[in-house]
Amino acid sequence: MRLLRQGICLFLLLAFPTWLAAQAAAAKKAPARAPVKTADELREECKKFVQEFFDWYLPKASADVSKQGPADALALKKHPEDFSRELTYALATDAAARAKSNEVVGLDGDPFLNCQDCPLHVQYGEPKLNGYRCQVALYFVQDGVAEAEPHVIPEAAYLPGKKWIFVNFLDGDGQGDLLKTLKELKAEREKAK
Repeated sequence: MRLLRQGICLFLLLAFPTWLAAQAAAAKKAPARAPVKTADELREECKKFVQEFFDWYLPKASADVSKQGPADALALKKHPEDFSRELTYALATDAAARAKSNEVVGLDGDPFLNCQDCPLHVQYGEPKLNGYRCQVALYFVQDGVAEAEPHVIPEAAYLPGKKWIFVNFLDGDGQGDLLKTLKELKAEREKAK
């Protein structure tokens, strides 16, 4: 009996370090969960994301497009990670249709600002958060005065542990949005075939 107990103890002494090493290796392989963000943190990050993008984008949208090409195409080329796949695909489909035709068959203006003569300055509204989606109203500033109503409302989504991306651009009056418009234009093109 004593020999059996000694054998069991010896087995446990030899097996325990191996078991501990396996547990430590498994813990290292397990992905670390990102800490949960508060609503205030999400709002602040969303507003910062929108502001940084439009600080870069506004001068390009209001510049002479013949020199650089459309600002939206430049944004998709230089910052593809800032847009959802659905939005990128819909914009690329629309751009391809416009390139093939001499007539207006797609968007007629800037998709991110919802304008043809885009401003150099905008004023940002307070972010509205709904889960992991956020909307920040943009008010165009003309002659130093901001519009009373938002002109466009970018909608961004937070990818946990990653970053914010644009998923849509809503009309300031709440009557439409970019994805809906792109789908309607695509349906009209297909119907005309």
